[in-house]
Amino acid sequence: MQIPDLASLLGKDYEVFDSGSFGELDVRALLKQFGDKHGATDFAPAWQGGSYIAFKKTQPGSSVEPTTADVALLYVSHWKTSQAAEHFARFYATTVAKRYQQAVVKDVPACAAAPCPAGAALVCTEEGPVIVEEWPDNTVIVSESFDSTTAAKLSAAVRSAYVVHHASATPLPELSLRLYAVPAFQAFQARIAEEIVRQAVSIPIQ
Repeated sequence: MQIPDLASLLGKDYEVFDSGSFGELDVRALLKQFGDKHGATDFAPAWQGGSYIAFKKTQPGSSVEPTTADVALLYVSHWKTSQAAEHFARFYATTVAKRYQQAVVKDVPACAAAPCPAGAALVCTEEGPVIVEEWPDNTVIVSESFDSTTAAKLSAAVRSAYVVHHASATPLPELSLRLYAVPAFQAFQARIAEEIVRQAVSIPIQ
């Protein structure tokens, strides 16, 4: 599954920082890292494709290394079953409180016009909203640090243009090999490790 070119939607406000695939091994590791061993065993094999793009806010003339506050993320995954998609969407929503110092669950605005997601969660953090959408075709779309209007446009663009690539297709470099190697995301990963709590935080998908 590849994310389409989104430059026309984001204009000059963002530039691509990094991109690649998020493979089954990455999904399994993520589930285990946040204490979901059941999901790692039962749901990771239902992964059917995933990719991400990290965008950096444009800072003309600046040579300063971006921090996590300067980076926004769009992550799209596809699953073999609706149960697996729902499980991963719920799981991802619970990790937000463990990865940010401030995480406040908000009501998801009512869907005004079709198509509508099967479920969604909205968590506001110190670096912007995290929006998790589960769609009827077993796609999960996650945006981090984009405002709600921009996130909705990105979600619509992905859904209208995506092509599912099975795991046997030639993959892009996986997240574990590229995104985690970027200095800003090494710090991000360290922060994640520090903020892991023993019990999962229950955040409902509405």
